[in-house]
Amino acid sequence: DDDECKEINVVTHSSGNHAQAVALAASIASNISNQGASGPKVNATICMPRNAPTVKRNAVAGFGGEIIMVDNTNEAREEMADRIVEERNAQFIHPSEDPKVIAGQGTATLEMVEQVRDILRERVSTGANDSLASASFDKPLDAVIIPVGG
Repeated sequence: DDDECKEINVVTHSSGNHAQAVALAASIASNISNQGASGPKVNATICMPRNAPTVKRNAVAGFGGEIIMVDNTNEAREEMADRIVEERNAQFIHPSEDPKVIAGQGTATLEMVEQVRDILRERVSTGANDSLASASFDKPLDAVIIPVGG
């Protein structure tokens, strides 16, 4: 039945980064569908705690995610997400215990490490930073990755 494939509902609970990723992914998937590719509209509902940073709430809303504010407890987030799953026949995407989310985070990190190595190699090859000239790019990159700004 074609009606069954016109919309997909997803839900998660998150105070920021995962919330934004789910909202953005839903938006991208929906936009691909609207550009002639066959596919459903993807609706993202995000259960966010009331103390979630405004910048992160704004980003989720900007990506088209529906935000439902809940109390600042894991239980409140989980209860509301479970309710959305039932009411909207939504697929729940766990923010930290979903194997696909974990794999995606790992893949993104590997891609970032490779891009940083490429940038450093480029700077060395152009002489932009003499202090890097003796760096070995075959060793693991020693870095701390900190998300900034949501």
